[in-house]
Amino acid sequence: GTLEKLSEKNILEILKRADISKREDKWLEKIAIYCNGDARIALNLLETINKIQPDSEVELIEILNENSRQYDKSSNRHYDVISAFIKSIRGSDINAALLWLAIMLDGGEDIEFIARRLIIIASEDIGLANSNALQIATNAHYAIKNIGMPEARIILSHATISLAQSPKSNKAYLAIDKALDFVRNNPTLEVPDHLKSSGPGKRNYLYPHNYSDSKVKQNYFAKNVKKEFY
Repeated sequence: GTLEKLSEKNILEILKRADISKREDKWLEKIAIYCNGDARIALNLLETINKIQPDSEVELIEILNENSRQYDKSSNRHYDVISAFIKSIRGSDINAALLWLAIMLDGGEDIEFIARRLIIIASEDIGLANSNALQIATNAHYAIKNIGMPEARIILSHATISLAQSPKSNKAYLAIDKALDFVRNNPTLEVPDHLKSSGPGKRNYLYPHNYSDSKVKQNYFAKNVKKEFY
């Protein structure tokens, strides 16, 4: 099951028992605030502070800021943060998307994982409203693979902002799922003779480019099917 967060009071009691140097309560209270309810993080922070021996509360806060942020790529937080990132882009909130991107980058997330998610967003959530989004996302994926960090952060920021501010459409996503649902709920769908790659019936195929505006009326569906997916 999910581990519940401990209260700051509970954390403080744990720290007091573990702190052999008997630091002032106000310092231990700061650790209790920054550990996000996780006793393991609290004890690790205490160990770090005992090693570094900060001279002031300001230095203490700097150490806590640097060492208390949680980002475990194998934990639920990994999935929660990427989910928030995707939903922020879908919701066209540029600043929120940048916040979640920064959290992932700060936590050492795989930059290719982030870029792949941008490619999916470009088709699933932006799609036909701005087909250039897919090119932007795929270019970003190519670029970050060749550039690497820390400069890749700029490329990912560029792509994130572009996708977040883009108009949105999920029609491509809905259309293919409708088509797949239809195929999965029907027996084998037969190709009409005039659309086959071989056989005498192929001579009945009408080549569109031989007609005005490269358009000619003929059936392109499977036999006995007429269905609107888009």
